[in-house]
Amino acid sequence: MNFLSLYRFSFLSLSLFLGSCYQNGLTSKAPEGVTITNEKKQMLTKELNKVYEEDQKCRLLVSSTISKYGLKSVQILKIAKNMNRVDSLNIIIVKSIIKKYGWLGSETVGTKGNSAIFLVIQHSEKSDRAYFLPIMRDAVRKNRANKQDLALLEDRVATDQGKKQLYGTQIGLDTKTNNYYLMPLENPGKVDERRSKMGLIPIADYLSQWQIDLKVSPLDKE
Repeated sequence: MNFLSLYRFSFLSLSLFLGSCYQNGLTSKAPEGVTITNEKKQMLTKELNKVYEEDQKCRLLVSSTISKYGLKSVQILKIAKNMNRVDSLNIIIVKSIIKKYGWLGSETVGTKGNSAIFLVIQHSEKSDRAYFLPIMRDAVRKNRANKQDLALLEDRVATDQGKKQLYGTQIGLDTKTNNYYLMPLENPGKVDERRSKMGLIPIADYLSQWQIDLKVSPLDKE
C-alpha cells in the first residue's frame, strides 16, 4: 500500500467507525422535540459554510492543475490526498448534523449551507451515498433539498452500482485521451423528459459544456 492509499485508509477507517454510530435512525427530519433556535441556526450555517468552502477549495484546483502538470502528476496526487482528508472529515460533520437536526433546508442554513450537505454526501464513499439517497429523496419531497442535486446523486449511486444512469449527469474521463464521455444511460430517448422533470437543462446543452458531441456519444449506441 503506497503512502496515499495508507493515508486515505486511515481517514476512511475513522469515518466508517464514527459513521457506524449514526447509521440507525437517520432521516430527513429532525428528531421529536428538537428545536433549532436562531443562535443554533447561525452556528450551523457558519459550520456548513466552512464545510462548503473546504469541499470546493481543492476541487477548484483540479482542472487547471491537470492542464498544467498532467493527470498523474505529483501535484494532482497532493490535491487528491488533501481531497480525501477533507471529504473524510466533512462526512463526519454532516452525519452528525443530520443525526441531530435532520436534513437542513436553505431556510435554516442558507443556500450554501444546504448545498454543503449534498456536496459532502456526493463526494463521500459509495456506501454513504447509497445510504443517504432515500433520505435525500424524502428531503426533496419536504422541500429541504433541491431536485437538481437529487438527480446527480441518483445517477452517482446508479453508476456506483454498475447500473445505467437516468439523467445523464455523470461524466467519465478517458485517461488515455483526456477526453470526457457520457457514462451509460438508461433509455436515452426519454432522457430530456426525465431531465426536465428534475429542472435540468437538455442533455445536448449539458454535454456541450464538457466538449462532448451528442452525435458521437453513447446516446446513439443504446
